[in-house]
Amino acid sequence: MQFRDLKKQYSVLKQDIDAAMMEVAASSAFIMGQPVKELEAGLAEYVGVKHCISCSNGTDALTLALKVWNIGAGDAVFVPDFTFFSSAEVISLEGATPVFVDVDGDTFNMDASDLERKIARTIEEGRLTPKVIITVDLFGLPANYPAIRKIADAHRLFILEDGAQGFGGMIGNKRACSFGDISTLELKCSLYQSDI
Repeated sequence: MQFRDLKKQYSVLKQDIDAAMMEVAASSAFIMGQPVKELEAGLAEYVGVKHCISCSNGTDALTLALKVWNIGAGDAVFVPDFTFFSSAEVISLEGATPVFVDVDGDTFNMDASDLERKIARTIEEGRLTPKVIITVDLFGLPANYPAIRKIADAHRLFILEDGAQGFGGMIGNKRACSFGDISTLELKCSLYQSDI
Protein backbone atom coordinates (compact mmCIF):
# COMPACT_ATOMS: atom_id res chain seq x y z
CA MET A 1 0.00 0.00 0.00
CA GLN A 2 1.48 3.31 -1.05
CA PHE A 3 0.86 6.05 1.54
CA ARG A 4 2.83 8.76 -0.22
CA ASP A 5 3.82 9.18 -3.84
CA LEU A 6 7.52 9.86 -3.34
CA LYS A 7 8.21 9.86 -7.08
CA LYS A 8 5.64 12.63 -7.54
CA GLN A 9 7.06 14.61 -4.62
CA TYR A 10 10.55 14.29 -6.09
CA SER A 11 9.41 15.30 -9.58
CA VAL A 12 7.82 18.47 -8.20
CA LEU A 13 10.96 19.40 -6.23
CA LYS A 14 13.53 17.79 -8.58
CA GLN A 15 15.27 20.95 -9.72
CA ASP A 16 15.82 22.28 -6.18
CA ILE A 17 16.77 18.87 -4.74
CA ASP A 18 19.24 18.09 -7.53
CA ALA A 19 20.86 21.53 -7.27
CA ALA A 20 21.24 21.21 -3.49
CA MET A 21 22.75 17.71 -3.78
CA MET A 22 25.22 18.87 -6.43
CA GLU A 23 26.20 21.87 -4.30
CA VAL A 24 26.94 19.64 -1.29
CA ALA A 25 28.86 17.14 -3.45
CA ALA A 26 30.93 19.91 -5.02
CA SER A 27 31.78 21.47 -1.66
CA SER A 28 32.37 18.10 0.07
CA ALA A 29 30.63 19.60 3.12
CA PHE A 30 28.80 16.37 3.93
CA ILE A 31 29.19 16.68 7.70
CA MET A 32 28.84 19.94 9.64
CA GLY A 33 28.70 21.98 6.43
CA GLN A 34 26.63 25.07 5.76
CA PRO A 35 23.48 23.12 4.78
CA VAL A 36 23.56 21.35 8.17
CA LYS A 37 23.98 24.64 10.02
CA GLU A 38 21.09 26.15 8.05
CA LEU A 39 18.86 23.13 8.80
CA GLU A 40 19.66 23.29 12.53
CA ALA A 41 19.05 27.03 12.71
CA GLY A 42 15.79 26.76 10.75
CA LEU A 43 14.46 23.92 12.89
CA ALA A 44 15.38 25.68 16.15
CA GLU A 45 13.64 28.86 14.97
CA TYR A 46 10.53 26.99 13.81
CA VAL A 47 10.18 25.13 17.10
CA GLY A 48 11.16 28.11 19.25
CA VAL A 49 14.18 26.68 21.06
CA LYS A 50 17.75 27.92 21.50
CA HIS A 51 19.65 25.01 20.00
CA CYS A 52 19.28 22.20 17.52
CA ILE A 53 22.00 19.62 17.04
CA SER A 54 21.70 17.15 14.19
CA CYS A 55 22.82 13.55 14.44
CA SER A 56 22.48 10.38 12.40
CA ASN A 57 19.06 9.11 13.52
CA GLY A 58 16.33 9.23 16.16
CA THR A 59 17.72 6.36 18.21
CA ASP A 60 21.07 8.14 18.49
CA ALA A 61 19.33 11.37 19.50
CA LEU A 62 17.47 9.62 22.32
CA THR A 63 20.67 7.84 23.39
CA LEU A 64 22.63 11.10 23.46
CA ALA A 65 20.02 12.69 25.72
CA LEU A 66 20.18 9.79 28.19
CA LYS A 67 23.98 9.96 28.17
CA VAL A 68 23.89 13.71 28.89
CA TRP A 69 21.89 12.92 32.03
CA ASN A 70 24.13 9.95 33.01
CA ILE A 71 21.22 7.50 32.96
CA GLY A 72 22.26 3.96 33.78
CA ALA A 73 21.85 0.92 36.02
CA GLY A 74 19.37 1.40 38.84
CA ASP A 75 17.50 4.20 37.06
CA ALA A 76 13.84 4.01 36.03
CA VAL A 77 12.81 5.64 32.77
CA PHE A 78 9.09 5.93 32.07
CA VAL A 79 7.99 5.36 28.48
CA PRO A 80 4.58 4.87 26.83
CA ASP A 81 3.64 1.30 26.00
CA PHE A 82 2.47 2.38 22.52
CA THR A 83 5.60 3.52 20.74
CA PHE A 84 8.31 2.57 18.26
CA PHE A 85 10.84 0.07 19.60
CA SER A 86 13.74 2.52 19.93
CA SER A 87 11.97 4.70 22.51
CA ALA A 88 12.28 1.83 24.98
CA GLU A 89 15.39 0.19 23.50
CA VAL A 90 17.64 3.14 24.32
CA ILE A 91 16.76 2.83 28.01
CA SER A 92 17.99 -0.76 28.19
CA LEU A 93 21.05 0.05 26.09
CA GLU A 94 22.09 2.52 28.79
CA GLY A 95 21.59 -0.13 31.49
CA ALA A 96 18.50 1.55 32.92
CA THR A 97 15.08 -0.06 33.30
CA PRO A 98 12.09 0.92 31.16
CA VAL A 99 8.81 1.32 33.05
CA PHE A 100 5.91 1.15 30.63
CA VAL A 101 3.05 3.61 31.05
CA ASP A 102 -0.43 3.18 29.57
CA VAL A 103 -1.61 5.56 26.89
CA ASP A 104 -4.71 7.71 26.68
CA GLY A 105 -7.47 5.94 24.74
CA ASP A 106 -8.27 9.02 22.65
CA THR A 107 -4.80 10.32 21.71
CA PHE A 108 -2.57 7.27 22.23
CA ASN A 109 -0.10 9.59 23.98
CA MET A 110 1.19 8.87 27.48
CA ASP A 111 -1.58 8.84 30.11
CA ALA A 112 -0.57 11.30 32.84
CA SER A 113 -2.67 9.54 35.49
CA ASP A 114 -1.02 6.19 34.84
CA LEU A 115 2.38 7.91 34.79
CA GLU A 116 1.73 9.19 38.31
CA ARG A 117 0.71 5.69 39.44
CA LYS A 118 3.80 4.08 37.87
CA ILE A 119 6.13 6.62 39.50
CA ALA A 120 4.49 6.05 42.90
CA ARG A 121 4.75 2.27 42.49
CA THR A 122 8.43 2.52 41.47
CA ILE A 123 9.24 4.68 44.49
CA GLU A 124 7.29 2.34 46.80
CA GLU A 125 9.11 -0.75 45.48
CA GLY A 126 12.44 0.98 46.12
CA ARG A 127 14.50 -1.01 43.58
CA LEU A 128 14.88 1.78 41.02
CA THR A 129 15.36 5.53 41.14
CA PRO A 130 12.96 7.45 38.86
CA LYS A 131 14.97 9.73 36.56
CA VAL A 132 13.37 10.40 33.16
CA ILE A 133 10.01 10.46 31.41
CA ILE A 134 10.21 9.76 27.68
CA THR A 135 7.07 11.06 26.02
CA VAL A 136 6.22 10.21 22.41
CA ASP A 137 4.13 12.67 20.42
CA LEU A 138 1.82 10.93 17.94
CA PHE A 139 -0.45 11.71 15.02
CA GLY A 140 0.41 15.42 15.06
CA LEU A 141 -0.55 15.66 18.73
CA PRO A 142 1.88 16.56 21.49
CA ALA A 143 1.45 14.61 24.72
CA ASN A 144 -0.34 16.27 27.65
CA TYR A 145 2.69 18.35 28.66
CA PRO A 146 0.93 20.62 31.17
CA ALA A 147 0.03 17.54 33.27
CA ILE A 148 3.27 15.66 32.58
CA ARG A 149 5.42 18.71 33.42
CA LYS A 150 3.67 19.04 36.82
CA ILE A 151 4.41 15.39 37.56
CA ALA A 152 8.01 15.68 36.36
CA ASP A 153 8.64 18.79 38.44
CA ALA A 154 7.04 17.25 41.54
CA HIS A 155 9.37 14.24 41.30
CA ARG A 156 12.39 16.13 39.90
CA LEU A 157 12.41 14.08 36.68
CA PHE A 158 13.69 15.04 33.24
CA ILE A 159 11.34 15.00 30.26
CA LEU A 160 12.78 13.60 27.04
CA GLU A 161 10.28 14.51 24.33
CA ASP A 162 10.36 12.14 21.37
CA GLY A 163 8.68 14.34 18.78
CA ALA A 164 8.37 11.28 16.53
CA GLN A 165 5.11 12.05 14.83
CA GLY A 166 4.05 15.25 16.53
CA PHE A 167 6.20 17.74 14.62
CA GLY A 168 4.14 20.82 13.79
CA GLY A 169 1.59 20.06 16.51
CA MET A 170 0.97 22.71 19.15
CA ILE A 171 -0.34 23.30 22.65
CA GLY A 172 -1.30 26.95 22.91
CA ASN A 173 1.45 28.87 21.15
CA LYS A 174 4.21 26.28 21.77
CA ARG A 175 5.20 23.73 19.17
CA ALA A 176 5.97 20.07 19.61
CA CYS A 177 9.69 19.57 20.32
CA SER A 178 9.74 22.54 22.70
CA PHE A 179 8.20 20.85 25.76
CA GLY A 180 10.97 18.51 26.85
CA ASP A 181 14.12 19.30 28.77
CA ILE A 182 15.61 17.74 25.66
CA SER A 183 13.45 16.98 22.66
CA THR A 184 14.22 14.80 19.66
CA LEU A 185 12.84 14.53 16.19
CA GLU A 186 13.76 12.13 13.45
CA LEU A 187 14.39 14.07 10.29
CA LYS A 188 17.61 12.07 10.25
CA CYS A 189 17.72 13.45 13.05
CA SER A 190 17.70 16.55 15.19
CA LEU A 191 18.18 16.88 18.90
CA TYR A 192 16.59 19.99 20.37
CA GLN A 193 17.93 21.28 23.61
CA SER A 194 15.43 23.75 24.94
CA ASP A 195 17.30 25.21 27.86
CA ILE A 196 20.98 24.39 27.44
